[in-house]
Amino acid sequence: MSDSDTNDPSTPSEGLTPPSTPAEGSTPPPPPPPSGGSDTPAGEADKPTEQVPTTDMPPTTQMPATGAAAAAAGAAGAAGAAAGSDLPPVPPTGPPPPDGTADPDATEDVPWYKKPGPLAVAILGGLLLLALVAWMIWGGSDDDDDASPIDNQLILRTEDETGASIERGFIGALEGPVGAEAEAYIWLKPKNAPPGPIGGSTGSSGELEFSWKPSEAVAEPATWTSKITLVEEVPADWTPSGPIVDCVLERDGEQDSTVSMSVEVVPPDPTAVRTATYAFPNFAFVAGDKVTCSLVSTTPPETTTTSTTTTTSTTTTTVPETTTTVAETTTVPETTAAPTTAAPTTAPPTTAPAATLWDAMSADTNLSEFVALSTQVGLDADFNDPSKTMTVFAPENGAIVVPPGATDPEILAILGNLIVDGEALSVADIAAGPAELTARGGAVYAVVAGPPTTVGGAGIVTEDMMGSNGYVQVMDAMPTPN
Repeated sequence: MSDSDTNDPSTPSEGLTPPSTPAEGSTPPPPPPPSGGSDTPAGEADKPTEQVPTTDMPPTTQMPATGAAAAAAGAAGAAGAAAGSDLPPVPPTGPPPPDGTADPDATEDVPWYKKPGPLAVAILGGLLLLALVAWMIWGGSDDDDDASPIDNQLILRTEDETGASIERGFIGALEGPVGAEAEAYIWLKPKNAPPGPIGGSTGSSGELEFSWKPSEAVAEPATWTSKITLVEEVPADWTPSGPIVDCVLERDGEQDSTVSMSVEVVPPDPTAVRTATYAFPNFAFVAGDKVTCSLVSTTPPETTTTSTTTTTSTTTTTVPETTTTVAETTTVPETTAAPTTAAPTTAPPTTAPAATLWDAMSADTNLSEFVALSTQVGLDADFNDPSKTMTVFAPENGAIVVPPGATDPEILAILGNLIVDGEALSVADIAAGPAELTARGGAVYAVVAGPPTTVGGAGIVTEDMMGSNGYVQVMDAMPTPN
């Protein structure tokens, strides 16, 4: 095919439908005007069109064709486009849809929920939110589920007699088995607390948990045992639980059982602020034990005070004056009576009550620090009670150790480990007695008979200070538990 055939608009291009031939007898449409304008000679229209170099021409405004001229121009434009390219002309609004029909919404804004991208993001976000809520309800784990098989738990629930939760504070002291592993444990609640007394409050929920486990220094953690003692300050006019509280023991592989917690309150005066000590005298925690205790405090009944006003009337009576005549008396001559010897009178001897331990300690200036601390936490009434028998290992001034900023319950727990209840022990009794002594707070001290006799490694500087209710042994240091 020649170049003239390629540029001839009347020659149909491949892939385009040729214009239909006019019916016989009809008038064919006029040929399209030549591209060169009306001044182009008629003979030049059939010649190939030369490519004229593009020059910077000012843009011209093309007026839209009308009628038959518009149809002819459209056909010519389509033929010209086909001659220069194999692609069909692209309308201004984009390519037509595959079915050949125009989309009436093509030029309109589509709402976000009809667009696939934002809709997928919204659905995905909703699914993630639902998954998070489900995990919080069913998938979250609590502390009990994460507990190790060697963890121990003591849960205290505090309430008044109506069942309402009340806030109470406790200090817990833990003691492991006698020997090097006594302090080999880790507090889990509160977390990261070192071995030693630790405090906590039940708060508004009325529940407090102490939990612990043996440290890595314990060779056989599954057989490691421990005992816990709690101290609480009881407000005046409140009656704490006790003297025995039944607690629930949960032990792996066994049916739930009951363990007894003892409660000792000092001083006995219910109108004063007192200290309650809670202990398990016949129970030791083993690996995995969980004990729950409900402590009910009873408030005193309300009392109504009635005041009585007494009116006293005074009556004045006038007594008539009387005259009394005294008869003259005769003086009797003095006579000398024979002297008499009076039998001597012997009064029965009286025995002054013996001084109590408190009197003995208060009189010793070398125990002024111990006496001051005992008064601060209410032990003075305990030491002054003649119905109680005890032995007190009181450190001399400068030897007693109390952490800076210690609270009264903490101080009470320290001093409680210096008292052995129920026994009046002289130094001779201590030396001849068992090799260990157990204090009120649960501490166990080794005894060395000597001489010199020592208790928990501390020596005795003043022996056998006696009172009516026991002995005071003045120590040169704080006894150290086993």
